[in-house]
Amino acid sequence: MKTLPALFLVVGAFASLAMLVRCGNSDNTFQLDGSDASGDDVINQDDVFFPKTDSPGGNCSGKPPACSADGHSVVDCNNAVLQACSDAQGCSAGTCLPACDAAIANKSSVGCEYYAHNPRMALGTGCFALYVANTWTSPVSVTGDIGGTKLDLTQYTYLPVGSGQNLKMNAIGQGGTIPVGKVGIVLLRDSAPVSGA
Repeated sequence: MKTLPALFLVVGAFASLAMLVRCGNSDNTFQLDGSDASGDDVINQDDVFFPKTDSPGGNCSGKPPACSADGHSVVDCNNAVLQACSDAQGCSAGTCLPACDAAIANKSSVGCEYYAHNPRMALGTGCFALYVANTWTSPVSVTGDIGGTKLDLTQYTYLPVGSGQNLKMNAIGQGGTIPVGKVGIVLLRDSAPVSGA
């Protein structure tokens, strides 16, 4: 019974050696079913044409423009910027549109409208908050809507400042915005008051 694993080891070693010998030789040809234009039955690897990718600003072979990864620009197939969208615009399908329209068309987690579900709490009322990260190039405002009634959520929106025991929550205040590159915390349900700075 102990010879079976040894047999597998020996067969595996020979198979590996055979692959090394076959893959390690200098034969860089591909066999053809017939002959090529020169009458050979093989194609040398040097004969195979691998086209270079289009150079920046070069011919994109009719490929339509696309959007940059951050959604702020229209780019060609080489990611060369063809058009920078304004701060109030975003890119969708290779076109600059109003930012929120572009976000809706792109169907991603970056956007202007979100639906908050009020979760049931097993123990007590708990806290329910939304974190709004402003990844855009201009400040964003926070508003709400319940059944068609507009809500001013700025009175419930805070900007965290500091860290650890020095963390403070600064209210953005009525009409306030979340600055570029910052995260706002919108408290939709809170069992304890928030202390300001």
